Amino acid sequence: MDTTIYEIWESGKRNLVQRMRNLLERIDLWADKKHVLLPDTSVVVGVSGGADSVCLLHVLRSLSKTRSFSVFAVHINHMLRGTESNDDESFVRDLCSCWQIPLQVFREDVGAFSKERGCSVEEAGRIIRYNHFRHVMEEVGASYIAVAHHEADQAETVFLHLLRGSGIEGLCGMEEVSCNIIRPFLGISQREIEAYIQKNHLQYRTDSSNQDNSYIRNTVRNELFPLIQAKTGYPVAASLIRASRLLKTDRDYLCQAADKHYHALVVERDKNTVAFKRQSFNALHPSMAGRCIRMAWEEITGSMAGLEEKHIAAVMKLSDRKGSGKSIAFPKGIRAVVEYERLLITRKRREENTSFFFPVCIPSSVELHDLGVCIDMSLHSTDDYKSCFGSIEKPEERKLHQIFDYDKIREGINKAEMRHNASLVIRNRLPGDIFFPFNSPGSKKLKEFFIDQKIPRNERERIPLLAVNNDIIWVIGLRTAENYCVCENTGTVLSVRVTVMEEHAT
Repeated sequence: MDTTIYEIWESGKRNLVQRMRNLLERIDLWADKKHVLLPDTSVVVGVSGGADSVCLLHVLRSLSKTRSFSVFAVHINHMLRGTESNDDESFVRDLCSCWQIPLQVFREDVGAFSKERGCSVEEAGRIIRYNHFRHVMEEVGASYIAVAHHEADQAETVFLHLLRGSGIEGLCGMEEVSCNIIRPFLGISQREIEAYIQKNHLQYRTDSSNQDNSYIRNTVRNELFPLIQAKTGYPVAASLIRASRLLKTDRDYLCQAADKHYHALVVERDKNTVAFKRQSFNALHPSMAGRCIRMAWEEITGSMAGLEEKHIAAVMKLSDRKGSGKSIAFPKGIRAVVEYERLLITRKRREENTSFFFPVCIPSSVELHDLGVCIDMSLHSTDDYKSCFGSIEKPEERKLHQIFDYDKIREGINKAEMRHNASLVIRNRLPGDIFFPFNSPGSKKLKEFFIDQKIPRNERERIPLLAVNNDIIWVIGLRTAENYCVCENTGTVLSVRVTVMEEHAT
């Protein structure tokens, strides 16, 4: 016998009742799966007084008795609907008092905040709500903030992201668990919430502004979705939710792949900088390269806010161009910089007063705390040095212990003093610095030497120099000067040893 329409309807109603009866169990299982609402923890619940938030508060209150966690409620009076807003506040106060749930209430002029910030009323309300939620969460030591977004909210969010031209991340919609925000109802339909409320005889408030189609989300919910469904026959909300679930599967796979690329490409990282191997980055598929940029941005700033598709495209174009030293400025003080074989995403700014200048006596010890090094200098006769170290052979250029002909240095100081005061100093670079690199045909500007050595611009100011005025004796850690090296006729040896301070040692 063919199934009748009546039987289909009855079957659907029975399924709905069964889902409603199991709502507590479903959220209980969901909490286990997501590892939230654990014993001896607390959750802050946003309660507007509407059906969704009242239902969520009731569900969490019920589960708290079996799962042994604590519930705190927060209500924000947005002061947008006059007496109605005040009545909502009174309702929530009475409800929480009846259910013996601690409540904090905040009053905020959302309209004034919206004008001050130049944002929509909806965005202003969201910012204010979450600021207060996080404040209370920290105050009571809660682990999570729970909000009552459900399936219909998810569908509207995905649709709005689609209209704004979002990529796959935006089209995945909201997450059930995102940092410290949980959305237990994100997989629950509005019909299930209504059925649960009816079964448990729960009272709630109806927000009249939900019918105000000057708000874009209300327009989507009240006008666009019904119109699309009427014209096409497609269940818009259900289709969007299904699409977001499929996209999340693809998104998660791409994130795993990008994570492997990210860690393989990163050659330097700290709280302000992520540096990639430039050639390997340029070889990535644009999808992976874009994700690596997003990961670097989030690692430095703590969120994805401010980063747009045009910024990602600009970074990839910059990295692919020939040359070094070019950069692009982005929001939040972030810069993308290409430095030879590296691509940097950084918010480090050039230091304005990073110069250092230390006249030194011999023997002496100079500590450069900002650089994390200590420089010790001592004088030895040639015979004494040979008796201690066996020879006066010049160490390899990259060694942090070097020896120099002090007689030549003293001669350089004496010549300079004929024109002006001169002394042996440790300093960073100055305009006009001249350097005669060891084993090279002649002198060159220090700037040219740094370029030849591919030293990034932002690192050049921090490289210490041993010098007599503008005459460089040692670019410490890189190259000594030809005109001050030891030889068979050296009478007095200057020994200079650089050590890394213990707190900077790796």
